[in-house]
Amino acid sequence: MTIFISTTSPTASFKESKLEQAITQMAVKLAKERSTGSLPQGPSLDINFLVPGKYEKPDFTGMRMGNYDEEQTTLYFERFVPDRLLESDEAEEFVKLVLEDVVDNAASFFAEHKVNFDIKSWQRTLSTLN
Repeated sequence: MTIFISTTSPTASFKESKLEQAITQMAVKLAKERSTGSLPQGPSLDINFLVPGKYEKPDFTGMRMGNYDEEQTTLYFERFVPDRLLESDEAEEFVKLVLEDVVDNAASFFAEHKVNFDIKSWQRTLSTLN
């Protein structure tokens, strides 16, 4: 039904980074799709980008899947963000690839749990957001 995007950062300097701009741009695009009813039906996905700080870093790298809230029909993910991507020209591509990875991982999870999830529609939607 939708993708929720959030960030967790221990530093205020993140708010001016290229990565924050890329995440915000993608969130705006998804919000526009949601407002027109263009997002695929089915469960929602929630991705939290974990941005490291000088003294604090997540205890994992890559992506991890959280729980599936059946009542809210939402599957949760967290994605560690490497330091080098904060000011990288690759930030926009990174965000796009993370969302594609979320959709792929969600499809695997929902297939295992026999929950209807239209991966082809999600892939089409994400490809139009570029």
